[in-house]
This record gives sequence, structure tokens and C-alpha cells, in this order.
Amino acid sequence: MHGFSPVGMTDEELLGELRRIVGQERENTVSVLRLLAEVDRRRLVDKTSTPSLFVYCVKELGYAEGAAYRRIRTARCARQFPRIYALLRRGRVSLTTVSLLAPHLNRDNYRRLLREASGMTRYEVERLVAGLDPKPETRERIRPLGPGRPIVPTAAAAAGEADDLFSALAATPEPGLPAPWQDPQPARVEFRFTADESLLDRIRRAKEVLWHKYPAGRLEDIVGEAVEALLERRDPARRYGRLKRRRAARVQAAH
Repeated sequence: MHGFSPVGMTDEELLGELRRIVGQERENTVSVLRLLAEVDRRRLVDKTSTPSLFVYCVKELGYAEGAAYRRIRTARCARQFPRIYALLRRGRVSLTTVSLLAPHLNRDNYRRLLREASGMTRYEVERLVAGLDPKPETRERIRPLGPGRPIVPTAAAAAGEADDLFSALAATPEPGLPAPWQDPQPARVEFRFTADESLLDRIRRAKEVLWHKYPAGRLEDIVGEAVEALLERRDPARRYGRLKRRRAARVQAAH
């Protein structure tokens, strides 16, 4: 595939090649899982300089931590329930799906649970798993996390913005000394509660509506926007403030 370019392909060729490569990717993933499972069974990592299969996957095979975790958990699960390999090849389940289900699978339920999870999104699988081991609702809680950390420029950034050597040195304060020019970030607060699933649907829709303004989709931004809109419409103090400003503007215009 070195130097491969899809630019000259027709639409049909491009879609066909994509499906072929994706199928090949799934087959390769299954091969990796089978090899990992055998390496794990033989405990070959003990003969290397790494302390665990996870560290071996990250340090020696170059996987990101999350990818390594999913592959190891899926490999161990598939060694016990080989049906998983066929489902992975067909794209009916993903590594994420199997890694979420793995702690709950046994000889009595694995066929049913894999069938139910087939084609599900991550959230749907998480909901399925939650039904297998229900947890009590989280007690509503608001907890302060303390003052925000001041924004401290890095030495490289400070040097890049400085006009002379003195400015560059001043931008990097000595340890323990206050830096009055630094803007402290607002204190952070943790909010924790459980809610009806319909709230999740509304939050998802709000993320879509506000995507242009908050592309990261952070809950802090979405909830803040909703609360601000509510206060702007329903807060008597704000309505009174707007009324006062309009009256003041009319008086000023009259003079």
C-alpha cells in the first residue's frame, strides 16, 4: 500500500476498496488477538524486560494505553469464548463492546449477551451492562475543588513573546514568589447527580444545536448556556435591570 492513492478511483471502486480494506483490518485485528492470547497463555512476557502484557503492548508494540487495554481484555475473553472472533470479523461487535461485556460473560449467558450487544453503540452496551449489575443512584452533590491554578507561561513561550532578555526572565518567576501579572483561573466545582435518560437525549440535541459555538461539546459549556438562557428569560432581577437601563436611556435621550 506504499504510495497508494485513491484519487484516480471511480466512486464504485473507492467504496469497494474501502470495504475490502476494512474487512482486511478486522481480519488482522483477530490475528493480533489470537497471537496476544497465546503470548498471554505461554506467559512469554516474563521472558522480556517488561513487567506485564499491558506494558509490553504499550512499550514494545506501540499501542496507546486504551487500545492496549481493549485488545488484552478482548484477547483473554475470546480465548474463553471463540465465537467472539467470528463476530469481530463480521463487524457485529467491536473491541470496546467485548471489553465492556467481558467481566459479565459466562458459559450460561455469553451467547445471549453477545447476540444482544451485536450492532450496539458504546452507550447502548454500557446500558446493557448497567442492567446486569444495577448500581444505586448517586446522591446529588456539589463539591468545591478549590481555587483554579494560575496560568503560568512556559519558558519557551515567554522567550518567544519577550522583547529583551529582562522580559524573558521576568516571565518565568522564581519558585515560591508571587506573580501578580498572572490571571488566576476561576475556582472549580464538581457537580454529581443522576437523572432520567430523557435528559441525556436533550443534552445530546443541545450539543448538536450549539456545535458551532462549542465544538468540543463539554457539558460545562452546554449546561452553562442553558442556565444562562433560563436566567435571561425568567430571572426577575435581570428583567428589573433591563427595565432600569431602558428608563435611564429614555431619560438621557429626553435631555
